[in-house]
Amino acid sequence: MEKDQAQVDFGTFMENVTVRLDALEDLFREKILYDENKESLLDKLYQDLQANRLDVVENNFRSLYKELFLLHDNLHREIAKFSNPENQTAKASLEFIAKEFLEILARRDVEIMPREEYFCDRQKQKVVCTEATSILEEDGKVVEVLQDGFIHRERVLRAQSIVIKKYEPQEVLENGYTSRD
Repeated sequence: MEKDQAQVDFGTFMENVTVRLDALEDLFREKILYDENKESLLDKLYQDLQANRLDVVENNFRSLYKELFLLHDNLHREIAKFSNPENQTAKASLEFIAKEFLEILARRDVEIMPREEYFCDRQKQKVVCTEATSILEEDGKVVEVLQDGFIHRERVLRAQSIVIKKYEPQEVLENGYTSRD
């Protein structure tokens, strides 16, 4: 009888151990899930903080950038004024300053937009003027860059001011002339 009682006590003991182990396992799963959620939230919070920090920095520097871009424009306007050979030293000096100015901006991850031949990108460019074209394939093609644009890590700080070609079909009139003649 004592042996049967001991087996019952041992069986009950083992059931209690199993129940407690199951409860402990549930607690561990909850803790792991809690930690994973906490880590995920911390990662998102860090990303949001980084994005907001960049926005704050960019907003604080936006007025400074505007002034620097005006300085860039003025430098290039002054460089364009030097056409006689006797002023080439002054022109070379201003060109050197303009190049160094762009280097300073580049060290701050601010880059000038390229001026190559391409079609208008309205997210990075501002159309100031259009030229008529009768060739459909030229519609939206950049003809001239009037003012340089600048980007900072893929964000537009100042849109590039451009002139583009605008397609306008020609109508042939009864006298044989086109509507633009």
